[in-house]
Amino acid sequence: MLVWQAVTVQGTPDPLRPQKNPAAAFLNIGILVFREGLECILVLAAITASMIGAKRAHRRPVALGAAIAFGATIVT
Repeated sequence: MLVWQAVTVQGTPDPLRPQKNPAAAFLNIGILVFREGLECILVLAAITASMIGAKRAHRRPVALGAAIAFGATIVT
């Protein structure tokens, strides 16, 4: 996708310049959201990975918070 974006906008798009191509703007935002989603999954995995043994009871509140955040994301 990054190669296609670079070809359609002749390089990295300038965020300060108005987008002339709606497809390039859509792709730029889509890649950003995808990257942030992957980062969120990585952070949640790192947090819950240490919750073993006696700390296992702490997984449920983390999962509940993630579910509430996901619902808030869908609503907004």
